[in-house]
Amino acid sequence: MVKSARIRALEHGLITFIKPALDNYNFSYYARTRGFYRKSGECTQIIQFQPGVRGAEGTFTVNLAIYHPVYHDPNGTHSGHPREFDCLMEYRQRLGPLRESIRTRFFKYVLPDTDHWLSWWLTTMPDKWWPFSDDETLNKQSLKNVLSLLETHGLPWFEANTNTEAMKTSYSTILMRLEGNGEPVDHEGPPVP
Repeated sequence: MVKSARIRALEHGLITFIKPALDNYNFSYYARTRGFYRKSGECTQIIQFQPGVRGAEGTFTVNLAIYHPVYHDPNGTHSGHPREFDCLMEYRQRLGPLRESIRTRFFKYVLPDTDHWLSWWLTTMPDKWWPFSDDETLNKQSLKNVLSLLETHGLPWFEANTNTEAMKTSYSTILMRLEGNGEPVDHEGPPVP
């Protein structure tokens, strides 16, 4: 498949601007997935750049995820480098909603419990898609904003959520729902056929 000039420019920006910065945090770049990967204990932390398609062409978003080789999405199709969609849903996050505004900071202070949908809505920013084109100046500005957000909110999200025991519990809950018997399941990994 032939890549557009816009996609080639984005990938060039990832290699020349984002990669050197994330090298400092021990992430390695895998061009095929436009992803950055870092081992953390048994887990792999993933940052993937996702270009928009159809109505979102000319924009990209950033997906964060934590992958565990045993406790991952049972329906995942992982082969080779894991992708964010191979991870348990609880360990996937878009970078954009981690941003803060005066509104979200105020409501996080006033409404510490975000279990209710209205509280969540008041304390969470909407998803963010950054513009990109074959114009290197535009791409550099978008990637500069993304890098700042990764350093201030993305990396702390990884630190707060990379927890093998919590992943095992989430995985067990999913298996329990899939098996439909309502009893907790204590698997050390996916069931063997």
